[in-house]
Order: sequence, then C-alpha cells, then structure tokens
Amino acid sequence: MTGVPPQPFKKTEKNHDSLFLEAKMRITGGLGRGLPLRCPKGSATRPATDQMREAVFSSLGTMVAEARILDLFAGTGSYGLEALSRGASSCQFVDNDRKILFVLKQNAKNLTGAFRSQNFPEPEIQVLSGDVLSLLGTRISGRFDLIFLDPPYAQIESLWNPLLEKLKSYLHRGGRLVFELGRDPLSLPTGWAHVHTLGKKKRDSPRVIFLSLEEAP
Repeated sequence: MTGVPPQPFKKTEKNHDSLFLEAKMRITGGLGRGLPLRCPKGSATRPATDQMREAVFSSLGTMVAEARILDLFAGTGSYGLEALSRGASSCQFVDNDRKILFVLKQNAKNLTGAFRSQNFPEPEIQVLSGDVLSLLGTRISGRFDLIFLDPPYAQIESLWNPLLEKLKSYLHRGGRLVFELGRDPLSLPTGWAHVHTLGKKKRDSPRVIFLSLEEAP
C-alpha cells in the first residue's frame, strides 16, 4: 500500500481552531499515548470511548503489531490511530464526511509528529473520502489484518449484509473484523464466524463484536 501522509493543517479565516472541540478522549496506548482526539464542533460523530478502545485492543493483543489496518466509517480515526500508536504498520481511513476527514487528518498529523519526536519511523497513512460500499472494490484494494467498522447505528441494519459480503475478500485468514454496534448483532451471513463480543446488553450501550472468516471445510 502506498502511504499518503496527512496534509499539513493550515490556519485560515475559514479554517482555524474554533472549528474544533477538544474531545474528552485520547489515544490510550503506544507511542501516541495521551494525545487528544479532536472532533468537529456540532458533529454527530461519536468516537469510540477510551474505555471501549482499551478493551478492544486488550482483546486484540499481539495481533496489532505490524498489522495492516482498514478503518471504515473512520470518523475522527480513533480506532485506526490507536492501532498505529500501538504498532500497526499502516492504515487506510475511509469516511464520506469531508469536515470530519479534515479533523481526522489533523489527529493523524499529531500522531505522526509523536513518532518523529521519538525518532520512530512514521506508519503509512492513507485517507479516502467517499461512500464505503462504493470504494470497496474500486479504490480500496489488498487484504488487511484488522478491519474496524463503526457506522452510524441507524444504518447498521441496511449495511450489515452488503458490507460483510464485500469484506470477505479484504480480510486475511486469521485476521479480525471489529464491528461496533448499538444493539445486539444481526445474524451472520455465510462465511463469517463469531469470535467474541465486548459490552453489556443494555439499551443504548455500544457493543463490539469480533468476527473472523470461517475456516474452509
């Protein structure tokens, strides 16, 4: 994968720090531990909480090191940036909201700055703007070790089957698909196996399911 470094943040009258709200969320581990994750003001984006991300990455353990990451419906980039901070080699971020992607690039710039300041090589980062389903099979290519999905909860039911069908050809055998939900998971389509679930069965409480490709018979 060809890495595309985040574009430098340039302040203008239309584009300055007043656009941002410093989120009460930070990268929780690795070289970028403690770095804040910014969110656009007035955005409906709900970055994964620190507690949830810590639980997710604790579950993934050594799978993160040197992994190729695909972060779909990336929002502020909280999952993908956390993975890069913890040793993943590269990440493709995808979202269709340009305002949010602008903030994601600023978050990524802050993380790569932390790598440089500690004399570590920067991970490969690519940010794609567009509809996730449309980009799968066109601008997104190759296979990934970890795929993170955090779509708007209201769209999950309509996206569930078409997304999982397309993503079969993007996940390495032995890799993990990590899907954040606002409800109990739907029935899995053929080809996927449930690994485990994080989160409590409470109304409006997010849950994260870990999926893998089914082993060939």
